[in-house]
Amino acid sequence: MFSVLLIFLAKIVEVTLSTLRVVYVNKGEKVFASAIGFVEVMIWLKVASVVIVGINDEPYKMLAYALGFAAGSYVGIKIEEKIGLGYTRLEIITSLEEGHALAEEIRILGKAVTLSDAHGRDGDNVILTTFLRRKTKEIVLEKCREMKISGVITVSEIQKVYGGFGLK
Repeated sequence: MFSVLLIFLAKIVEVTLSTLRVVYVNKGEKVFASAIGFVEVMIWLKVASVVIVGINDEPYKMLAYALGFAAGSYVGIKIEEKIGLGYTRLEIITSLEEGHALAEEIRILGKAVTLSDAHGRDGDNVILTTFLRRKTKEIVLEKCREMKISGVITVSEIQKVYGGFGLK
């Protein structure tokens, strides 16, 4: 029974590492991705060999493997959300009054924001664009909710940002 628990836990660790490795690959972090990949494959080889040997005699090992895979996906995503690697671009299209007030609040938060004139169906608007670390995007989104900003808010993940204010 201990081996089943070990398979389950090892698979959680392996799939969690796999999830994080993919994030690092997408962010262009070659060294981290390679190091994680090495450990990930070492765990996979050991776990897979334990499960495959005697699979007909102990089919519950297969169940532990599959459950560990599912749990590892969940754990990996939760960890990635907490780490919040990378950058986000927020674009907010709203009225002139709301836009200027929100820009002031974003700047008070220590974040940079650029305003651009826009002309929509119902008249003049403003587009606010800001680049943030992913872990800090909720601060600005919460400010939008708090101020009851009407209009359109888009959130885009970006790979890299060069230059700019407040990103270090």
